Amino acid sequence: MRLLFRSLSPYWIPALGAVLLMTGEVVADVYQPLLMSRIVDVGIRTGDLPFILSSGFRMVLIAFLGLIGGVGCTILSSYTSQSVGADLRERLFTHVLSLSFPSLDTTSPPTLITRLTNDVIQVQTFVLMMLRMMVRAPLLLLGGTVMILRLNPSLTPFLIAFYATLFLGMGFLIRKGLPLFNLVQKKLDGVNQVVRENLAGIRLIKAFVRGEYEMGRFRAANRELKDSTVRVSRLMSGTLPLLFLSMNLCMIAILWFGAHQIQGGTLQAGKLIAIVTYLTQILHSMMMVAFLIVTLARVKSSIGRIDEVFALEREAEGEPTREERQSMQERGEHPQARGEKPPEGNPQKLGLWPISSPQEPWSVEFQKVRFRYRKGEPVLEDLSFRVEEGKTLGVLGSTGAGKSTILALLLRFYEPEEGRILINGVPIHRIPLTVLRRRIAWVTQNPFLFSGTLRENILWGVEGATEEDLQWASRIAQVEEFVQRFPEGYDVLIGQRGATLSGGQKQRISLARALLKKPSLLLLDDATSAVDLATEASIQEGLRSLTGTTVIVVTQRISSVVFADSILVLEKGRAVGWGTHRELLRRNPIYQDIFRSQMEEELQNGGT
Repeated sequence: MRLLFRSLSPYWIPALGAVLLMTGEVVADVYQPLLMSRIVDVGIRTGDLPFILSSGFRMVLIAFLGLIGGVGCTILSSYTSQSVGADLRERLFTHVLSLSFPSLDTTSPPTLITRLTNDVIQVQTFVLMMLRMMVRAPLLLLGGTVMILRLNPSLTPFLIAFYATLFLGMGFLIRKGLPLFNLVQKKLDGVNQVVRENLAGIRLIKAFVRGEYEMGRFRAANRELKDSTVRVSRLMSGTLPLLFLSMNLCMIAILWFGAHQIQGGTLQAGKLIAIVTYLTQILHSMMMVAFLIVTLARVKSSIGRIDEVFALEREAEGEPTREERQSMQERGEHPQARGEKPPEGNPQKLGLWPISSPQEPWSVEFQKVRFRYRKGEPVLEDLSFRVEEGKTLGVLGSTGAGKSTILALLLRFYEPEEGRILINGVPIHRIPLTVLRRRIAWVTQNPFLFSGTLRENILWGVEGATEEDLQWASRIAQVEEFVQRFPEGYDVLIGQRGATLSGGQKQRISLARALLKKPSLLLLDDATSAVDLATEASIQEGLRSLTGTTVIVVTQRISSVVFADSILVLEKGRAVGWGTHRELLRRNPIYQDIFRSQMEEELQNGGT
């Protein structure tokens, strides 16, 4: 529950105000039956009309003050709960964006969505109830008990039995209810996962006519959620009525005992009326406590699930050790610490980082790099190569050879298990992530486009880009070729995830977005796989004109790397070839086999 109190701490003033106002309302509610008993026992019994009127006026005034307290508490508690919910969602979303990829690999998107929405709403609702019911119920219990004992101390045994029944029932609810609420949230994750997968893959489902199969998956997940929820409902519907029945029996016993005292002349009627009113208030507070116990069990589950997300490992920011700082300072480098902002101006002129401005290329070097995902087989093994500034490297290999993993390591999505990666001679882990990733542009085989216009998607990665920049990037990426077909031009709406565009058009837009950054290092991961050969040749010609960028092209097609200054051939994570296209054709059997098979395939396709 520490998460809850940390979230409440910035809003302690309105929270305290809500508690004080609710206390005022409870004091008014507790004082009212006492005034009523005096009206009955003094005013009505003696016929003292002025006393009745004055006491009635005080009851109205106290009720009005209680109304002010209740309304004020509602306003402040609503503000506090909404603020806590908004802050918690923002903190959680910010933390998710900062998670390392190994952490993201262990957590599915549906469960993150559930925790960002449903679980935060549970916490938000609980804060509202805590500042109202959790203050009101105990105060009513305490105030009503004190007033009953003040009016008739002989009722103490009945109240002990009353509270013993309450606490036993509540303990049973907590012990049995908490595991069930955890199960309900997990089943809700399962439903969200099926829905998300079906919405994302709706075209594939229709193309393979698998609607009935997916309906079966959803039906099973939905049934599991329903069964878990029904189990919780059965527990609540079976326990709470029995609890309320026992409390009502206690109230009947108190009324019976009080009636006998009135007949014996040891208790006045007004006091019995006040006692009954206090018992009613206590019973209502018991109902609130029972509801709070149920909510507490659920919110405890939600807070635990949110804490699990906050416990996931974040990306390392590249903080050097003390020895590394001293060594870097001796070389005139800037030992960027975690959380510090990158230096302003040109880092090279300031003698900070031995890394050029975004307009100048980087060199990249892998030294005996070894990497594996979790505990699987190594994806890269003893991999070494170097790309000079401004040069283009093609990485060729079959599926699973480790090509895309090279790009993931350069972006520091993952850290190598062994070996080093150098950028301009600097170990990559010493470079702050913001510096590193702002200088790198990455284009994937399946690009992600946002809903909005084509212009907004191209300009998405660069603030303050001009129309001239847009035209330049679009020309190299061959976006101009199809933009002219739209009457709206670059302002055409492309739909969610570019639904109105072809795969090749999406890739070209993604490439233009990357080129607009004018990066020091451009990473292309099968970025032209959906583009025809003529358009790909035009894109390659445009990429050759880039003088301020080092380019790494990952592909399975030799036609995509023919223009490269050097080509790295991978097989099962190991380098099995290095050189230009002509050199590899001359002396590398694996490259020759790939070239021969692709040429035969193209000839067969051309002949059909």
